[in-house]
Amino acid sequence: MIKPSHTMQYRMARNGEVIIKKPLTLIYRHEWNAFNLKKMPEVIDIIPAPYVMIYQSGTETCFTRDTCDQIVRDLQAMKLFINDDGEQDIMYNFLISGNGNVYIGRGWNAVGNHTFGVNRKSVGIALIGTFNDQKPSEQQIFALKDLIQLGVQTDKIRENFEFYNYPRMNLHFKHAKELFSISQIVDKNEK
Repeated sequence: MIKPSHTMQYRMARNGEVIIKKPLTLIYRHEWNAFNLKKMPEVIDIIPAPYVMIYQSGTETCFTRDTCDQIVRDLQAMKLFINDDGEQDIMYNFLISGNGNVYIGRGWNAVGNHTFGVNRKSVGIALIGTFNDQKPSEQQIFALKDLIQLGVQTDKIRENFEFYNYPRMNLHFKHAKELFSISQIVDKNEK
């Protein structure tokens, strides 16, 4: 796993005032007390990944380490409880809390379990929260952009990546074309 030695997250507000001054903060699996794995996840088929899949977690939004750690652990436990096929890990490669902390789920290059038909060629990122009638926090969006930028800089995500997000969120990325239909990237032969 890569620990960034840089600070990307110095952002400007619409009026030119600095609204946040926070480095990209990665919360490692041992820090959020992830369950131990019985087997390591498979490696994706295409590195750097050509697709980034962005979702909401379907939970409450969180802004403190204690609350966010518990939500991420609960998401992992729910995944353990639901599956009978030996799948024992959280669905996403990364999750981003309301205050912009990035939780390492499966990490870079690991096959996720977030999008049927695309898991073997994508990085899955969940914004912690439910965004049906509210927007993700600015810190979440900044961290999302910074995480993707880090993935591009370290050859984990293709520079001309494409992304899909659900529910539809107002996300704008340089060098990316938004997909309107996930069927454009799903390989029908993938299990």
